[in-house]
Amino acid sequence: MMLELAWRGRTHISMFIASGLSLALIDIICCNHLQYKSIFIKCTVSSIIITTIEFVTGVVVNIGFNMKVWDYSLIPFNFMGQICLTYFIVWFFLSIPAMIICNLFGKIQQAKT
Repeated sequence: MMLELAWRGRTHISMFIASGLSLALIDIICCNHLQYKSIFIKCTVSSIIITTIEFVTGVVVNIGFNMKVWDYSLIPFNFMGQICLTYFIVWFFLSIPAMIICNLFGKIQQAKT
């Protein structure tokens, strides 16, 4: 949500839910189950997670409820205007700080136990 506020100057509650779910799944899958895999694999999986959640959220919010929170239809290589290759690549690189955050919280949690 913070990135969207900085980038577009506005956000929507659906982004709060989607970003929270994305971060939780990145933590579970990439930072735990794939913790010994390469950063490339973890970033690719993170990108898939984020893009999938973005698509489902877009179908529900933008198409189902006709809220028009975002529209990628003018961006090349988009699918139904809800996801696009450009943002898949952006999510790939933004997943690096997301995994760093997850790892930091994991270390804090381990220190408490």
